[in-house]
Amino acid sequence: MKIPERMKNIVILVLCLCLGILSKAQDLNRAKLDSLIAIANNSHSDSEHITALNQITTSYWYVGSPVVKDSFLYYAKLAVGEAKKSTYKLGYAEALFNYGRYHVSASNRMVEATPSFLESLAVFEELNDSTGISRCYVQLGVVNFSMQNYEVAIEKHKLALRYKDNITSKYLLAICYSELDSVKQAKTYFQLAIQDYTKQNNHDRLIECFMYLGRMFIKTNQLDSGFYYLNKSVALLKTSDDALKRRRPYAFLATAYLKSNDLKNAMFYAHKSYVDGKNNLDEITVAESLHVLAQASALQGNYKNAFQYLNELYDLKNNSLSGSIKQKIADMQSQFTYVKEMNEQKIRQEKDREFAQQQINQQKNLRNAFIISAVLLLLSLALLYSRFQLKRNANLELEVKNEMISNEKDRSDKLLLNILPTEIADELKRTGESAARQYEHVTVLFTDFVNFTGISEKMKPTDLVQVVHKYFTAFDAIMDKYGLEKIKTIGDAYLAVCGLPLEVEDHAIRVAKAALEIQQLTLQKDSQFQIRIGIHSGPVVAGIVGVKKYAYDIWGDTVNTAARMEQHSETSKINMSGATFELVKDAFHCAYRGKIEAKNKGQIDMYFLDSVKV
Repeated sequence: MKIPERMKNIVILVLCLCLGILSKAQDLNRAKLDSLIAIANNSHSDSEHITALNQITTSYWYVGSPVVKDSFLYYAKLAVGEAKKSTYKLGYAEALFNYGRYHVSASNRMVEATPSFLESLAVFEELNDSTGISRCYVQLGVVNFSMQNYEVAIEKHKLALRYKDNITSKYLLAICYSELDSVKQAKTYFQLAIQDYTKQNNHDRLIECFMYLGRMFIKTNQLDSGFYYLNKSVALLKTSDDALKRRRPYAFLATAYLKSNDLKNAMFYAHKSYVDGKNNLDEITVAESLHVLAQASALQGNYKNAFQYLNELYDLKNNSLSGSIKQKIADMQSQFTYVKEMNEQKIRQEKDREFAQQQINQQKNLRNAFIISAVLLLLSLALLYSRFQLKRNANLELEVKNEMISNEKDRSDKLLLNILPTEIADELKRTGESAARQYEHVTVLFTDFVNFTGISEKMKPTDLVQVVHKYFTAFDAIMDKYGLEKIKTIGDAYLAVCGLPLEVEDHAIRVAKAALEIQQLTLQKDSQFQIRIGIHSGPVVAGIVGVKKYAYDIWGDTVNTAARMEQHSETSKINMSGATFELVKDAFHCAYRGKIEAKNKGQIDMYFLDSVKV
């Protein structure tokens, strides 16, 4: 069809006008940023300088383009660093808040965002800034919601609303309650959110409210209400230019049609949402679609496709790391609560000390007054003796209390050294914290009992615990003998490392000797278990996990590879990687096994450790 010349001219004119408006907006934003950068560079006060840096960071956050991510991060870090050196606490709180928002919105790294929000919250609380406190709780709620930790998300958003009313918390509270099947509470917050978004004419949020409201009714088998709200969401989406936004409503519609036994529509909507969800890395949509596709295929008698969909759904859930991330976030939130309680306790102790000192000073003044009175007025020695007895009793009581405090401190120190390396425990007592550290050269050891499940089923639980305790106690002694650091036990698995927190050059040699001694222990005739051992050398990150129950742990690809070495070992064998072999080959006899395929690692050179060279 031929387009009239006049219509072409109109289209060209509109395009030019749009480009001109966009260019003008970009110029205005650039001019605003240039102005703020000039203020930041030329300001004479800390507050003005830090406020300008925070405004620059916020400006980049509102742009939301991937192109400005680096600038966003640069100014967020710069603002935190500058504010930390100053006495401008409000600026420091805002800088920490912006740094946390970078990790949430620009990089989707929830674990890195959490400590920034928690520290920002602490400063806002110190300043009694209700708006800042509410904003921090909103973001902590968003972090926990993203990790599907709905109970904690509800707690944070309710705290946010307590300090200041906001639509985001109402909306996310509605979705959290719907995910927990708390229909009554979810409907209440959905109604509040829909009212507010309608006043704002926010179509995108209204679409999401109708979508999740429909999903909630479908989950609770209220199909008519579910179809009503899901179709309402899809109807609003038809006015949107972004067709990809339909993927999640389509996935929920597929579930609705499956529940109403309309397999044709269920397969149609599930397939469309599956393709769009997979292209956009939307795990929730893909999981929902795969679930429908598997069930619908099975109901149609296509068991081959149903099995394939179920396999893909299993792999998707199995590869998710949200559980470990949720634990890290929960640990950080617990640490924040612990530190806050410790600070409050410290303040109380300081007040108690001041009061005790005041009491002692008063006692001294009274004693002096009595002595002067006795000398001048020749009063009875009984009064002087009475004051002396009071002072003596007070001192005795003070000595008893000091001894109790000293004993409690010694007990706490011993307990801390039992769960943490000496160097880490000393740092924790000295500074109150211990940062995670990178160690470039360590060797990691993994052990695992062969057929543990089968053997354990034939033993009484108490007997099983005694036997495992006996072996792990022996392993602990071997670790001490060769200078290895025990990290933890996971069921029947034992994890240790050499080369941290004190670095040693012969870490691989020490681990090899320890492995051979463990091997000999389990080869004895009366041994109830046989063992597999895996060893790998490389870099790791080590640090403290948790606060209420401290745990020193290690992370990194080296740990994963050591686990793969153990999995690919054989009964009563010690399997090591090529990296470890290069470090011990001059001291030990080893047998090359060839390149072996390891899960998520590709082909790895593997060796069996046989014996020490004479």
